[in-house]
Amino acid sequence: RSRIMPKAPKKAQDTVKVTPEELEKSEFGDKIAIHLEDTSIFVYDGEKTLRAEFSDVAELSGFFTKNSGKFCVHDIKNLLHILDNADIPEIGCKMDVMLAAYTVNAGDAKFDIERLCSAYLGRSLEENGEAATIYELESALGKRLEQDGISELYFKIEHPLAYVLFRMEKRGFLIDT
Repeated sequence: RSRIMPKAPKKAQDTVKVTPEELEKSEFGDKIAIHLEDTSIFVYDGEKTLRAEFSDVAELSGFFTKNSGKFCVHDIKNLLHILDNADIPEIGCKMDVMLAAYTVNAGDAKFDIERLCSAYLGRSLEENGEAATIYELESALGKRLEQDGISELYFKIEHPLAYVLFRMEKRGFLIDT
């Protein structure tokens, strides 16, 4: 039902390894991009990538709670399912780049990070890691939403709807036949 996104940042030398506790204590600005891979979380704040390994996503509960509303992600609904399975409360998300790209061009067939990187940043994903790419995509897609006059559509309808759909998938709903 929910999957962890594949691939890790390519530039290991630019990644600082921290514990989940150190990650929770870290101070960030108002925007951070995150990417989960297997038993690691990559967090990019515009300057550096932090990598914390965990055996259970629940170890990251404090980090997610403390930074709710700052996150730029790829596929918020999937992330919400992962967090819910670890009993981590729903988090606020600044932008879901997959959903923003869909809002910009619903006719596209694919919304994976590699495709978005090529389409909106004009480069390959290998030049940067996923978390840093998500961070850059938030800016690029935010500008595109503004240019196309559909910012309000994304922030008032599409983005909140992802949370509604998550709750519907989680709880289900009754159909009167």
